[in-house]
Amino acid sequence: MSLNYLRERRDSGGSGYFCIFGCDIPQGAGRDRAGPERKRPAFNDMGASGRSDPARESARAYRLPRQSETKANTEYKQDKPTAMNEKYALGVDIGGSHIACQVVELGSSRPVGETYTEVKIAENESAQKILAAWDSALGACMQKAGARAITGLGVAMPSPFDFIKGIAMAEHKFASIKGMNVRAELHRLTGIDPSRILFTNDAAGFGMGAWSLGGGNARHLIGVTLGTGFGACFIVDGCYATYGPGVPIGGELWDYPFRGRIAEDFVSTRWFEEKFRQITGVAITGVKPMIDYYHADKYTAEVRAIFDEFARTFAEIMLPFVQRFGADTLVVGGGMVRAEEFFFPQLRAAFEQKGVQIPVVAMADTTTAIIAGAAALCK
Repeated sequence: MSLNYLRERRDSGGSGYFCIFGCDIPQGAGRDRAGPERKRPAFNDMGASGRSDPARESARAYRLPRQSETKANTEYKQDKPTAMNEKYALGVDIGGSHIACQVVELGSSRPVGETYTEVKIAENESAQKILAAWDSALGACMQKAGARAITGLGVAMPSPFDFIKGIAMAEHKFASIKGMNVRAELHRLTGIDPSRILFTNDAAGFGMGAWSLGGGNARHLIGVTLGTGFGACFIVDGCYATYGPGVPIGGELWDYPFRGRIAEDFVSTRWFEEKFRQITGVAITGVKPMIDYYHADKYTAEVRAIFDEFARTFAEIMLPFVQRFGADTLVVGGGMVRAEEFFFPQLRAAFEQKGVQIPVVAMADTTTAIIAGAAALCK
């Protein structure tokens, strides 16, 4: 794949879902979450009012081989000795608190277990410290690759980011590297050809990774990440769909208009923090303190009530997309999934009350899914 980037529209079986092969998230996609609300229709079906240009609105799309025999949460086995037909890439997950990377065998989409490397680095650190952490992680991972020839680098980055040019754009996250040519810096750190350093957003990486590692039998899979943000990815037969029936514009849900605000305001950790403070008067950071209180037999009724409300709200947000998209699997990842026992049963019940029968699957190893999905950019 070259920097010319293919822009081939793919109609999945004539069903009206379009994907763009290559690196085609438009500049500014997933605007700064601190900025003004984006006005848009809930759906962008062809022929519907508010129809938009699929090429302009599309995000990163790529295709993975089916891996129906794999399971999402199993341990990876030791790789076989390198064969002539095996190709490897580095999959990289750059998040708000770390950089994680791993060598991935592209034919099977399986990460090579012993190459996993993670370095903690906060997104609000200086550019110098962030680059030093990236250098440390990538260098160690490539050293662990041994004799395996690395043919590319696939990177999952949070929006907003210019995924075509590789330019950092965020102000609320990674503010110190705004305007930086991340592709050029990664080339400098790794020596990998710039044309083989490709980018996608973290939610898309998760969805494609979840599909390749365990959801290959699903025709229509929705992957969501719940934590400090709200990411989403719509998968049609292994293709990341950004345009079609039931798919929000650009394939993103975080800024979906909901109750006069945006969906992320009601399903991210900041909602839990505010709700718990309102009910108990106790300030917390993140969801874990709530769980700790519950297990210590404190605020048990309050914690249960908060999670019940969260489950109903999340179901209300997801239901129209699950129905219109015809989803046959919903995969949930992100930090919130560690609390699945507190809201998965209510979520499933809410779907069933509306006549929707869909497996709701937790993928605790969100990072592995993102890494596998990001590496697939290099196929």
